[in-house]
Amino acid sequence: MTTPDDIGVLTAKLLLSEEDINNQIFYTAGDALSYGQLADLIDSVLGRTVSRTEWTVPLLVADLKTTPDDVITRYRVVFAEAKGVAWDKNQTFNAQNDIAVTTVE
Repeated sequence: MTTPDDIGVLTAKLLLSEEDINNQIFYTAGDALSYGQLADLIDSVLGRTVSRTEWTVPLLVADLKTTPDDVITRYRVVFAEAKGVAWDKNQTFNAQNDIAVTTVE
């Protein structure tokens, strides 16, 4: 999870850095966690238990068949099938330059 503010700050820092940015890809990243981990974190921060409902991949795929043009439903399927985009946070521009970003907590 990366906030729009963090993306703006990191983009500005990259553009103002002394790095050669021509024709290169720079990765940035905030926290990466599962929905279960997010629910556990919410429990911890709020000091109470939030309700959980598991959406299995077959259920999400079935939902997508009924609403194939729904972008959010497609997004859920892609990430549930672990086909989403992610990279090692330690290899990001922010980590390598010790730039703090907003954490989920």
